[in-house]
Amino acid sequence: MTLLRRLVLILMALSVMRTSAGATEERVLRLGVIDESFYEVVGNVVAQTLERQGYKVNLFRGSHTDVYGAIGRGDIDLCVAFWLPDGHARQWKALREKVAEVMTLYEGAHFFWGVPSYVPAGEVSSISDLRKPAVAARMDHTIHGLAPDATITFQSMAAIGKYHLREAGYQVVPGSFAVWTSSLQKAVAAGNWVVVPTWTPYWFVREYGLRPIADPQNLLGGMNRVVLAAHNPPGTAVLKEADLTAIRSLRISLEDVIDMDVAINKNGSSPENAARRWLETRGIH
Repeated sequence: MTLLRRLVLILMALSVMRTSAGATEERVLRLGVIDESFYEVVGNVVAQTLERQGYKVNLFRGSHTDVYGAIGRGDIDLCVAFWLPDGHARQWKALREKVAEVMTLYEGAHFFWGVPSYVPAGEVSSISDLRKPAVAARMDHTIHGLAPDATITFQSMAAIGKYHLREAGYQVVPGSFAVWTSSLQKAVAAGNWVVVPTWTPYWFVREYGLRPIADPQNLLGGMNRVVLAAHNPPGTAVLKEADLTAIRSLRISLEDVIDMDVAINKNGSSPENAARRWLETRGIH
């Protein structure tokens, strides 16, 4: 057998081996999940559903900035999640050539200012009411925000100006999550009047009985769809229609997400176990 003939046979054998390996190769998806519990539990619901569809799902966790940067660069295939049309409009616009909407996971997510339930609705039902002399005399004038680049923080800073609250002595102070949390806990424990920039789904809203107050100028945005996004290209081609159908069939609700978030933050469950239990209650094992 000539050397050339031998080389041809070797190349043909390698080609067959690669084809055979490719036929049994595991389908791998890189799923980015924002590292806040209500994102993580929904990300795990998506991941576990896709694993049942035959995928190996590698989870990447990070901040909004980390995950949105990764989906833009193509370092991950899918992302949980964007709030559209308002909540993450700025980030979506910046990435509009590099991301594609795959599907809506659930609806009703939104930002708002809330007050504890013991603050009478007859006295405080709107952001505008915070300027009333009787309200301003009792309300804590320091409104704690999160990081300066957090959507709820810069929206709240805009609200201070638009509602002329600065003239009544109010200020939004950006800070850490720990300070934001402890300031609310201390105020509620003492029965003090306080206004809190927050959002739903989030277990804190239910735990502390936070009542949304109206935002007549819609500075905090409206109701959002929570969107599973993909790097573009290939956009929705990363999943087959059967995979999308499997996720859509879950019919996740806003209350479902809050229930799972409570299980994590109050009852000590992990996002993985909370997601698994939620799926099992729907007969998905």
